[in-house]
Amino acid sequence: MIFSPNANPIRFELIAETLRRAVAEVPAYSELRAPRESSDNDEILHILRTFPIAGKEDLRKDLSSFVSTSYHPETLREVFTGGSSGVPLRLLRDRSEFRLENSFVERAWAPFGLEATDQIVVLRARADPRSEDGIKYIDKKGVAWVSAFNLEEAAMDRILNNIIALKPALIRGFGSLVSRLFAHASKVGRTLPALKGVAYSSDEMAPHERAFIRNELGIKLISLYGQAERAAMAASDTTSDLHSCFEDYGFIELLRSDGSMIDEPDEQGEIVSTSLFKRATAMIRYRTGDISSWATIGSHAQSRQLNGIDGRSGAILTDRDGRPFAFSWDMKDSILKHLPIDVCVQFVQSRRGEITVKLDCGKRPDVNRVLENLEAIREKFDIRFEWNATLHTAPNGKRQLFVVSK
Repeated sequence: MIFSPNANPIRFELIAETLRRAVAEVPAYSELRAPRESSDNDEILHILRTFPIAGKEDLRKDLSSFVSTSYHPETLREVFTGGSSGVPLRLLRDRSEFRLENSFVERAWAPFGLEATDQIVVLRARADPRSEDGIKYIDKKGVAWVSAFNLEEAAMDRILNNIIALKPALIRGFGSLVSRLFAHASKVGRTLPALKGVAYSSDEMAPHERAFIRNELGIKLISLYGQAERAAMAASDTTSDLHSCFEDYGFIELLRSDGSMIDEPDEQGEIVSTSLFKRATAMIRYRTGDISSWATIGSHAQSRQLNGIDGRSGAILTDRDGRPFAFSWDMKDSILKHLPIDVCVQFVQSRRGEITVKLDCGKRPDVNRVLENLEAIREKFDIRFEWNATLHTAPNGKRQLFVVSK
């Protein structure tokens, strides 16, 4: 059972400390009960679940009630989320939070063996106003921010040439951008000899894309899960797609659509998380909007594990009987694993019981096996195909595998 109060990885003392701090300092929680110093693990979990679940709309409606009174307002920095699910969310953050965030991200990079002088390149899906050449910007820490919003052939050549010249040891960015970069590099026969690893985040990378980078190109690849709200963090290692939760960063719960909690493996639910560090804007039982499921782990595991990130709660499909339907991790893998590296796919629903499968290529024999694997869901959906399609991207540049049109 994933949520056993006796599970070694869960940091109950940090959960208790966070709840006590929230009741003492955060107006939204001032009338709730906090755990005692003597509370056992069962009681801590019980008290946590008496705290209301908060979402973007709650913070947007009354942000001040979620801001800790222990900070002076003038010392806080205003930040915004990327807005992939709609309107960006405004938050207040203390400077110390950024330093702590960086320390956890660096922990995720540990398998790469990076050194202090190694060059890091971050791919952006937007133009950077700080760039003088329209492609890259080097910040004061030496990190190179490369704009990769134009993915046409000629633009990719320029982007790749700039990255090669930088001799990066680490490349990070949205999964879709990372995949497109390495597919193009392979196509034109270019390599990055100084590269020690690649970290992707924010949008999904299909199994064939991950396998291509790891197995065909021989590059160490990890997935880093987090949010602009900094409610939770998890990361895969270089050989597995399971995401180990950073239990001292945030406490993750999985929520069913009826509000009940998922304690067992392999059932999909929405990630709800509580930040376990001191911060200006409290994130307690915050709805991230991301869908995942628990993986089965051994009793001596250092953290609980998620079966990857399965998409957004707002992109749950509806079958012809009006029931919600989400592709399991295994189902997605079986459909996508045969997709050629130069082909992207997207599942779009604009009407109940119907799915349009969009592919950004013309009809070709090497995608037939992908289409055959869709037979398993034909009893639930009418499926049509759109070839040479323009795939939808969110306002912040993320490519979404599942899109539900309102």
